[in-house]
Amino acid sequence: MAQTRNILLLSANPRNTSQLRLAEEMRDIKEGLRLSENRHLFTINTTEAIRPRDIRRLISCTYRINP
Repeated sequence: MAQTRNILLLSANPRNTSQLRLAEEMRDIKEGLRLSENRHLFTINTTEAIRPRDIRRLISCTYRINP
């Protein structure tokens, strides 16, 4: 049996920039994976409004590693 792979999707819309289509892009990625015949091999974790200082913590908690 193949090991499940984790996909961590991080998004942010920086201040003083034009509005990005982050929710639509995440939805498209999830939909594409849902339609894939190998969807059972992946798990998607999403976090929005990410800050640079959040990245290390999220990777450590999600993947149980010490960067």
